[in-house]
Amino acid sequence: MQTDELIHKLRQDGALAPLLSFLPSGLRDDGRWLPACELLRPDTLAALLGDFATAEGHPGGDGRAIASLWSRWHFWAVLPPLVAALLLHRCAPGLRAVRLSPMHRTCELAWEAQVPVFAPESARAACELVVWQARPLIEVLADLSGASPRVFWSNLGNLLEYLVTQLRPHPGVCGQMLRAFDVLLESPVLADGGLNPVERPVRYEPGPVPGLDGVSRVRKVCCLYYLLPGTELCENCPCPARVRCHVHT
Repeated sequence: MQTDELIHKLRQDGALAPLLSFLPSGLRDDGRWLPACELLRPDTLAALLGDFATAEGHPGGDGRAIASLWSRWHFWAVLPPLVAALLLHRCAPGLRAVRLSPMHRTCELAWEAQVPVFAPESARAACELVVWQARPLIEVLADLSGASPRVFWSNLGNLLEYLVTQLRPHPGVCGQMLRAFDVLLESPVLADGGLNPVERPVRYEPGPVPGLDGVSRVRKVCCLYYLLPGTELCENCPCPARVRCHVHT
């Protein structure tokens, strides 16, 4: 399938609008586009994280928290259109380039011109591309920041579980793809037998959280955001409540 055709289909689906604010568009020569492969260069990514930290008001801040926060913005740009393409059209577009905002966040995408379409019987392999596409970047982020790779996988898995939950009721969802994503979010291993880094990224337990009917959605691993001055634990943070008392003291 041509990328333009896929983008048109996604844009025409009004139910997807809240999830696709970073949907790919044409490359504009404004100097803020970065080839996706450049994000895997340690020097490029280190400079980007430094600029991001300054823009966020945390120059010299904890490198683990900075890298984690940047990854959350990046995954929120990259993952929703990819998951929508897989669930609704059995397509897995490849990332060609990203556009950076003045805050040095990923704010727009460009996909490769051709998008592979998967047969229903290949659903598990197709859905696991979410993991394989993210792995190189997560490895570089972990090496640069000193944070455990589990932090970044938790950021990815947390968002992935949310997206699958949001898209589950969509009438156009491919049943095989949905079941494959359910397997990905539950199984301890991937199809090749390797450990699954996004297994059960969140859990649901009793707790008064607005909008969830008394059920609290809790991440498996903390994103480390609280390590930055002036911040607190996230609403779905797995850290014990007592940690809040020791932040920045």
